[in-house]
Amino acid sequence: MNHQKIKPVLEGLFVTILILAGLGYWFYPYYLSKTINPVAPQIQPVKEPTQPLSLAEYQDYLNSLDRSQPAAVAGGIRVLERSIPHYSGKDADLAFLAFNTFYIEAQNHCNETFWRNEALIAKIRSATQGMTADQIHEYLNQPSALQKDPEIKEFARQISSGGFVLKSRAGNFYLVENPDFFYNKFSKYLSESLREFLDLRRRETAEGFTANGDLLISFKKIGERIINWEVYLDKYPDSPLKELADYHRQLYLGVFLFGMEDSRTFERKRLKPELKAVYEDFSERFSATKSGDLIGRYYEVLRANDYQYTKEVADFLETNQVQIYPGLQL
Repeated sequence: MNHQKIKPVLEGLFVTILILAGLGYWFYPYYLSKTINPVAPQIQPVKEPTQPLSLAEYQDYLNSLDRSQPAAVAGGIRVLERSIPHYSGKDADLAFLAFNTFYIEAQNHCNETFWRNEALIAKIRSATQGMTADQIHEYLNQPSALQKDPEIKEFARQISSGGFVLKSRAGNFYLVENPDFFYNKFSKYLSESLREFLDLRRRETAEGFTANGDLLISFKKIGERIINWEVYLDKYPDSPLKELADYHRQLYLGVFLFGMEDSRTFERKRLKPELKAVYEDFSERFSATKSGDLIGRYYEVLRANDYQYTKEVADFLETNQVQIYPGLQL
């Protein structure tokens, strides 16, 4: 097997943030700009192979697909389903990582294409008017007789088979990852480290994270996510997704300490009183971990500065390389 052609997969692995579905689509372009240059979508339609492909052939097939169309993503899934049972464990991991990178690039392109289709969006808004949130979710993501408009029904079929979920928030629509889709289809073929990674991400995605600058989960839960990723990294130090796992750990750590636009930890540069108990509990429960030790030392610096965000606090965070959430100003 010629693995030389697969090298770009490993170089661009941590574009698999999409799975960061809970972060909201707006964060993807920022992340992608810091990692790799997404491959431009192809224009010519590609005939879907009906036979299993070798690993190198599958990579070539993915590179030929139009990343702006959910139907093309569904084709990539079907071909992987046919091919992955024939791979060795190592090649199964590489094939899935190749697809996962492709999928997140496609998620961006598919959203951009969808948002330009104003006529379809207008139809969806009209069809879902007056529905509850649960009714809208079912209508958008389960192809059925409920969808009277053929264009809406076909779009629902494509996004479902492409592993997407169409979300609605404040009158806007966007595609995110179906949290169980890839785990259910492919985890049995993958190494333990990738299976556990997918399981962590599907549970996080199902719980949610942020929406419109606000948090959907508690700070206590964010702290637990920090530990989950630290444990993962300690357990699988050679995981091919270790960079992405550490990205998740750092992301949650930054939000744990700073919050987000509408869920800030500081008010007028003073720590909100309710966060004191959260940090104390975290540092006690997880004192044996690196993150627990960091938060414990951070909290002591805060307490010594009357819980104000002073230069000493800022210097501590800079020394320990804690990243503030992109775009957030204290």
